[in-house]
Amino acid sequence: MGSIFLLADKLICYHLPWVRGLKLKSFRVVNYRSIEDSGDVPVNGYTALVGKNESGKTSCLKAIHKFNPTQPEPFDGLREFPRNRFHEFKGDEPVVSLTFILSDDEVHKLGTINQRFKDSNIVRITRDYAGGYKFEFPEIDNPPHVTKEIAANLLGQIKEAGSSSLGGTPAGKPLQEQLVEVLNKIIAGMSDTFDARATDEKNNLIQQLQDVHSMITYADTSADTALVVDVIDQVIQIINGDTLPEVQAYLRQTMPKFIYFDNYSIIQSRIHIPSYLQKLKTGVLTPEDKTTRTLFRLVKLDPEILMKLGNVEGKTPERVQKDIDERSVRISRASMVMSGDLAEIWGQKRNRVEFRLDGDFIRIWIADVEGSTIELEQRGKGFQWFFSFYAIFNGESEEGHKNAVLLLDEPGMNLHASSQASLVKFLRKLSKKNQLIYTTHSPFMIDMDALDTVRTVSESRGTGATVSADAWSKDKESLFPLQAALYYSVSQPLLAAQNNLVVQDITDFWYIAGFSDMFRQNNLAHLSDKVVITPAGGASNCVLLSAMLSTHNQNVCVLLNSDSIGQKVKEDLLRSKILQQSKIVYINQVAGNRREMEFEDLFPEEFYLNYVNRAYAKELGDNPMTPAVPLSGPTIRSKIEQYLSLRGAEFHRSKPARIMLNDLRDIEMSDLPEELVKTLENLFTKINEALLPPESD
Repeated sequence: MGSIFLLADKLICYHLPWVRGLKLKSFRVVNYRSIEDSGDVPVNGYTALVGKNESGKTSCLKAIHKFNPTQPEPFDGLREFPRNRFHEFKGDEPVVSLTFILSDDEVHKLGTINQRFKDSNIVRITRDYAGGYKFEFPEIDNPPHVTKEIAANLLGQIKEAGSSSLGGTPAGKPLQEQLVEVLNKIIAGMSDTFDARATDEKNNLIQQLQDVHSMITYADTSADTALVVDVIDQVIQIINGDTLPEVQAYLRQTMPKFIYFDNYSIIQSRIHIPSYLQKLKTGVLTPEDKTTRTLFRLVKLDPEILMKLGNVEGKTPERVQKDIDERSVRISRASMVMSGDLAEIWGQKRNRVEFRLDGDFIRIWIADVEGSTIELEQRGKGFQWFFSFYAIFNGESEEGHKNAVLLLDEPGMNLHASSQASLVKFLRKLSKKNQLIYTTHSPFMIDMDALDTVRTVSESRGTGATVSADAWSKDKESLFPLQAALYYSVSQPLLAAQNNLVVQDITDFWYIAGFSDMFRQNNLAHLSDKVVITPAGGASNCVLLSAMLSTHNQNVCVLLNSDSIGQKVKEDLLRSKILQQSKIVYINQVAGNRREMEFEDLFPEEFYLNYVNRAYAKELGDNPMTPAVPLSGPTIRSKIEQYLSLRGAEFHRSKPARIMLNDLRDIEMSDLPEELVKTLENLFTKINEALLPPESD
């Protein structure tokens, strides 16, 4: 065991330098809203919390944010402690524990404060409802292994402090002698096998030292007792296993700030400079004004300077021209700064940002590669959002938040799928400056090249919200965005396949792939191995996807619902000559009738409703749906939607689909209705005939 002696002068005079900060290793949220205990959740440079709505994702971010926000935001037990246990609330329950990794420099700094911490690079800090922090070092014995020899050395430091501060005055000499006498008695009374890890021995020694503390504090003397009292306190903390005040102060200074974002205000295309400057002076800023301010900071553009340069009153013509030139240079520079990274990160078109002065207005224009220039507000909502988001986050990370963890709640939800993928790349780039945690339920916001960055969030009755330590949760609904992302990522390289079956959405993909695989294993008619299934993400997208595949000389067949939307898609495909009639398969053709049908209508009603009742057992309770329920509607889905709406529930066809496909792994072919087997065999045969010549099947 190394020495843990304290240097009294360093304890009193230690100065805290600015340091880089701690790196977040994991978080744990307890006693907060719907979260009883999230579990210990490891994080990376950037981490995605994935789950359905109301699963607890936002609660995780808010709890982490309040650990150390940029602006004071205390925990509110009345609003945030779990309601079902509020009768247990005492006011100091723990809320969030964060585990940090210390750099070598930080470990060295702690070692200079106290050698006990010189070999530990892990610290766990917990904040409670009262706002207090608790510091723990998992790699250090707690209580520490303080033997009799070490305790004697610690008490010797108290003697040394008394000698230097109490011995200098006539009144202090008797107190100094009394101090030495008491400390010697304490040492003599300790057993040779003394160990502070033994509770009774530790508590007895601490009580004796507290008595010494009282003796010094209340002594009738003019001597300076502050140093002795402080050293006694430090020794008690070491024996008790507490972190020193200086250690706590150092860690409080080095731990990162947490910045929470859930609303991203769109930057205005026209900023009236005088009005904006007046708002800055009064401090009354709208969310849009704050976003504009962040943009100006990012591009180093000072509107006040621009106003002064634009004022011609009392200036010579030469001076006016010089100021005009300077304004032009400042504006041009800002345009270049903003254009640089944005074009690369946006990734769809190369865009150039132009700041222009128009009287007392700063106007923001966007020029594309074709040379057309329009104001920012006339660009698509997705681009406006991304532009504003980029400005906010770059500005925040540059402007006083270098040692920060960024927390993003559902970013990019109004962006197109491809733009969401670009946003993920942008987040990855941001995380090189600041660690970043974001929530999402979109499959396109999941980085499939880095699944180790994904954590799934789920909520269940009794245990509340929990977060997985990796991407794979047992909760199927929480896994759905991951499953969809996986299917999407797999489908992308398959678009180059020669024979493509385009289906309306991912659920159709599941049904066809799942049953075809089962039929293949049982030597029944199935989808050819040469056919690739591609979900379009909606009936209207079938036209675009088919056109794209056809232009690459690929063989395409489309499977459509036989409803009004499907009929329109068919007409568009035929009118634009994207596909021939033989390449379009209607669901009702498979079933041999002319009524309106969707994929679920291929299943016998009793068979399918069994899975609906299982998927919505909680909502339906003692009222499961049966074929005898008197509801009208052209499709089974329309009837189910009516039935569930009467019970305040919303139908999602993916829920019974997941249960059904899970069952396919364990059931025998004989367990399927015979009419369903024949119908699906007919479906697979029609698709194969539409895509492949007979000899290729």
